[in-house]
Parts: sequence; C-alpha cells; structure tokens
Amino acid sequence: MMAGDLLTLPLDELVVVACNALKEKDLPRLRELNTAFHHRFFHELRRGNEASRTEFIRGMLAVLESAGAKQLEHLEELPELLTRWAHLDELMDAVRGDVDAVERAREFLGSREHGNALLHQVTEAGAQGIRAGDLAQRLGISPQNLAKLLREFEAADIVERHRVGKNTYVCLGLTGQLLAGRQEPDQPREIPRFPPSSPVYFPVNCQPRDLWSVQ
Repeated sequence: MMAGDLLTLPLDELVVVACNALKEKDLPRLRELNTAFHHRFFHELRRGNEASRTEFIRGMLAVLESAGAKQLEHLEELPELLTRWAHLDELMDAVRGDVDAVERAREFLGSREHGNALLHQVTEAGAQGIRAGDLAQRLGISPQNLAKLLREFEAADIVERHRVGKNTYVCLGLTGQLLAGRQEPDQPREIPRFPPSSPVYFPVNCQPRDLWSVQ
C-alpha cells in the first residue's frame, strides 16, 4: 500500500494498519500513518459530526492501547509519536465536548491590532509560510512590532516560526490551522495534507516550535 492510499482509507482500516505497523515495529509506515492521522483529524474538524468524531476517538484509543503500542513505549522515537496521537485524541474529545479553544483564540485575534490581517496573510501563504520581512511589509508595521506580535501569537499556538537559511518564515500553528479552517465555512477549502518530508508542528506540553513530526 502506497503512502497516499492511507489518506483515503476508512478509519477502521487505518486503525488496523496502525496496529499492525506498531506490532511489526515498521517505523517508515508509522511515519506515513502520522501524516494520515493528522489529515483525518483536520477532516473531522471541518466536515465531521458527533458520531464520526466519536468514531475517531475510539479508533485512536484502539491504536494507543494496542499490544504493539505498549511494547514500544521504551523506544526513543515512538513514544513521542504516540504522545502526539494521544494529544490528537484529547483535542478531538475536547471538540466533541464543545470545549472550544478555537473561539477563545478568535477572541484573542480580534483583541490585537492587525490580528485578523496577520492570520489572513499567513493562511494565504500556505504550508511553507511567509517570510517575516514580507509579512511586516504587507501589514504595514515595523519588524520590531511584528516580532512582538508573533511572540504573542506563538504563545497561543496561532502561528509558528522556523528558519530557512537566513530567513525566518511564519506559518500557522495548530490553533491557527483550526481558525483558518473556520474563516469561510460556506466555501470549500482543501483539507491540509502534510507530506512525510514536511515538518508538522504539534504541541505536547511545550512550545509548538519545539516539536517536529517524525521525518
């Protein structure tokens, strides 16, 4: 099965693939599954309902509580991956329970000058992000003021910064991606897909920029 096929598998089949990969310690396949589970997570947030989100939670729990997962808890790379999957499960449970951190983040955006404009510019830039210098220019503010704004937005997981060579790029954090997915609810937006070679920032009890997806 090709990596791209995982994105279209029904959830119950995806769970079986994940449990088998854990049992066989198939790290390349688990990296691909990491992408697939994130893809499914955002799909459920945008298009799911209470029943499908509950199914997602149960499926993730089946993976996390499988014998293969418990046998691999002592390895260095896999516990981090499993922790991220557990966090996906917790976030989906929060969404299902109507604990809406996204709405609180939206209020935070509205309370900051240039907040909504910043979110729009970073969203339009796509997965690769936008250069900080270009962002400051488009917002009409100084690099110093942008840096202060970005620190606040990073703390709320709305945006993240990463360096490419000498340039700093700004992209959406997890909360920012959720906000962007609700910007135009009546207009279809492509479900985010993260190729295995691209970084996927995911916060687990630390700053979101500190964690990268399994490469």
